[in-house]
Amino acid sequence: MKIKLLVGTMFVVSTVLACSGQVLADQCSQADSKDKPDDYATEVLDGQKSDISLSSENNDLDLYVFAAPLPGKYVVEITGYESGKEDTPYVYVFEKGSSDKLAKNVSGETYNSSFEVELEMGETYYIAAWKRHSNKSTDYTFNIHYTTAKKGWFYIDGIWYCCSDGTIQKGWKQLAGDWYYFAPDGKMKTGWSQTPGGWYYFARSGVMQTGLLEIDGSKYIFGDDGKMKTGWQKLDGSWYYFASSGEMKTGWIQPGGTWYFMDEDGKMHTGWLEDEGKWYYMISDGTMVKGWLSIGDKKYYLGSDGAMVTGVTEIDGALYYFSDSGVKKDGWVQSGSTWMYFSTEDGAAVTGWQEISGKKYYFNDDCEMLIGLIEVDDELYYLASSGAMQTDWQKIDNEWYYFDLESGAAVKGWKQVGSKWYYFHVDGTMAAGEYCEGYQINEDGTWTNPNKASWKQDSVGYWYGDASGWYAKNETLIIDGEEYMFDTHGYCTNPNMNV
Repeated sequence: MKIKLLVGTMFVVSTVLACSGQVLADQCSQADSKDKPDDYATEVLDGQKSDISLSSENNDLDLYVFAAPLPGKYVVEITGYESGKEDTPYVYVFEKGSSDKLAKNVSGETYNSSFEVELEMGETYYIAAWKRHSNKSTDYTFNIHYTTAKKGWFYIDGIWYCCSDGTIQKGWKQLAGDWYYFAPDGKMKTGWSQTPGGWYYFARSGVMQTGLLEIDGSKYIFGDDGKMKTGWQKLDGSWYYFASSGEMKTGWIQPGGTWYFMDEDGKMHTGWLEDEGKWYYMISDGTMVKGWLSIGDKKYYLGSDGAMVTGVTEIDGALYYFSDSGVKKDGWVQSGSTWMYFSTEDGAAVTGWQEISGKKYYFNDDCEMLIGLIEVDDELYYLASSGAMQTDWQKIDNEWYYFDLESGAAVKGWKQVGSKWYYFHVDGTMAAGEYCEGYQINEDGTWTNPNKASWKQDSVGYWYGDASGWYAKNETLIIDGEEYMFDTHGYCTNPNMNV
């Protein structure tokens, strides 16, 4: 205990001091106008010697204040004076009473130049050095020191202290293999304590704690030196993470900008993790995966938030398909009412014309397989309900089409199929029962009449006929896709600009 030594002050006391076991501050003549002896007392330390000279005035008194650092017995003595009855000084010890005044004499009724007294730890006492009536000054040495030589533990006002060779312990102390820490005033630390070396935790017994410890529902880890650790810590082969406060973290954490997941017991998670209905994957160092993930021969994709994707997913401008288990799939996949095809090479959804298992299919820009009549690059194609491109004769919505056996494109204009000729409109439909480019097309779509008809005009009007002498009359014909009516004389009754 480091205490500042104050300047001593001389006092004159009345003769009451010599006959009473109790002295009050106001009995000191120089203290008549003062309430606090502290103003006049010199502070002394255990084991300190102080050379003081008492004047030749009668009833001189030196007053000291002393705070006992330990409980037990102390020797208070005056030495170094000239022997002789008239020159013998005496000392007394008084408790510090209410209002900081001197109170009960604890040294006894007998005044001696040396005696042993029992003092309580932490209590403040006043020590008076005095000499009997004499007309000469006396030099003396005042001394107080601890004599109990107390060792071991003692308990005062709910606080534990420890002494060794009469000295109260302060700071770190190893006892019976365990470490303890004592405050500057000697109080044994329990619970959390911050020392110059960091944070520590001490049990109720005062023993410094090490290892993984649960405190008030939270877990902390302490090294072999007892210091609380933070950040990543490895314990029994598993990794844990402790915040700057020392608290062990669970759930999602992001130290250094990287995501990790700590299980309920604080262990760093690796492998697959299901959290709130989503799946995540942590590699062996605990890092949460983003992007492509290969496990064996299976591929997965984890989004920017680390969640595993399923279904049709766009990645870097291409579409991929992932099953409910997250595995990337290739081949045919039905997405809602639409079929898609994912390449067996890279798994990306295909677009445009694709030959699959010997058949041709067409996929639009959204990677959807098309069916029915489609137009691609100004050509007409027909895809069955299976999506496969069809060739040859096809009847669609009661209309006949013919699709090239090689390209699959719908034929337009004249086409010989087998030994017969046919004519197909620009929309691909087969002509039947009409005239196309001057030739008569039969009802079954075949062309058999070699005579070519054409439009003619005289002073009466327009009429339609061929070189054989035939001409249309009293009928309605479809000529090059337009309907014309002819009267009984053969004149067209509804000619238009195309005629």
